[in-house]
Amino acid sequence: MKEYTQTELFFDNISGKKVVVDFDGGAMSSDGGALILRQIEKRIGVIGALTENMRDGRHPSYTVHQLRSLMRQRVFQIACGYPEAVASNTLRNDAAIKSSCDRLPFSEDALAGQSTISRFENSVSRTDIYRMSKALVDVFLNSFKHHPRRIVLDLDETCDPTHGAQQQSLFHHFYNTYCFLPLHIYEGNTGRLVTTVLRPGRTPKGSEIAAILKRLIRHIRARWPRVEIIIRGDCHYGAPEVYRVCETEQVWYILGLATNSKLQDMALRWWWETIREHVGEYRICSEMPYQAWTWKKARRVIFRVDAKSQGVDIRFVVTNMPHKNAQYLYDRVYCMRCQVENLIKDHKNGLRSDLTSCTSFKANCLRLLLHSAAYVVMHYIRERLLAGTAQAGAMFDTIRLRLLKTGARIIEKSKVIRFHLPTTYVYRDLFVLIHNRLLQPDTG
Repeated sequence: MKEYTQTELFFDNISGKKVVVDFDGGAMSSDGGALILRQIEKRIGVIGALTENMRDGRHPSYTVHQLRSLMRQRVFQIACGYPEAVASNTLRNDAAIKSSCDRLPFSEDALAGQSTISRFENSVSRTDIYRMSKALVDVFLNSFKHHPRRIVLDLDETCDPTHGAQQQSLFHHFYNTYCFLPLHIYEGNTGRLVTTVLRPGRTPKGSEIAAILKRLIRHIRARWPRVEIIIRGDCHYGAPEVYRVCETEQVWYILGLATNSKLQDMALRWWWETIREHVGEYRICSEMPYQAWTWKKARRVIFRVDAKSQGVDIRFVVTNMPHKNAQYLYDRVYCMRCQVENLIKDHKNGLRSDLTSCTSFKANCLRLLLHSAAYVVMHYIRERLLAGTAQAGAMFDTIRLRLLKTGARIIEKSKVIRFHLPTTYVYRDLFVLIHNRLLQPDTG
């Protein structure tokens, strides 16, 4: 990138007066709202949970930046819209970012630069990744002040394109690119992140998903032995191994089922028998017992017939849920999983968690966990602090622009650090409301 040395930029005159722009404003920041992130993280403790499960192999005599400081700096930069590690070279001296990382804005040393951040990301081990992924689940469990009666675990993966010689990067025919396929698990009722797992770029096998679910279910049940768990996902997760794990661990599941000729024939036979009762476009749900040749027993299969002028569309769902109404299970339970795509959009696009550009697969796993920590912080703003406001359903990009990307002039004195926000700040009342809610006890 070309470096410009011109110190003054001239624009068109206004009422006969020159308009000049320079970069000598001094102690100012475009991220004055980063202090909100600091207060939230102290409440939920996601960075502390991840740091405690990461081994620090550095020699203490040569250590300047602690792991907690490095992780806090990286996560807050991601939340503020700086997902690239190279941004640390500039932001290490930003007064607002330093303050959010518990460092005095001017009288204490700068934060870490890009080289230190890169070494931090590449120092992680497989054991660290596993423990930090479990720590994310603990953060999710701790986010509930009271034992929930039921939770819904939504599973889905997303395409994370790769661009270079990255370990575990594989070509995926459906997406027509080399990629990773990270697994995202969210709680369907609240949108809270449960955990994320970076995977190679291939469609997950049933045995792989079953192993992940088995560990996850047992970890949750260790804390909440009586909680009712519902596993929800599309046909990628409709595998015999997944059914067996859910039935063995006594959890409910409602999963998409890939169509085949036998299912189509059974559904069409029922459809032809009932078509005489309907005229024009219609939508019907029904159910039937079905046993594939890889299944040891028959299971309940719900199918939806959607007849329109363009043709007939049939979808299948397999479930062990006892509710008698097939239409309710399909429309009000299974179809609600579409919300997980918006959550992944926030995670992937709003926080740029697809910037897994390290050569090492383990380093990319850590990057995904750092972006996941940023998701936990940003989702807390939306779910808890913006509840009941016009911004309660805003995407992360909107929340960042309206709350975090706030210009501030920062002054550090002997006994006070003062942030001067713009007098004409449009979302001043919202900022004050969030501050007041952060002072109140967290009700979960």
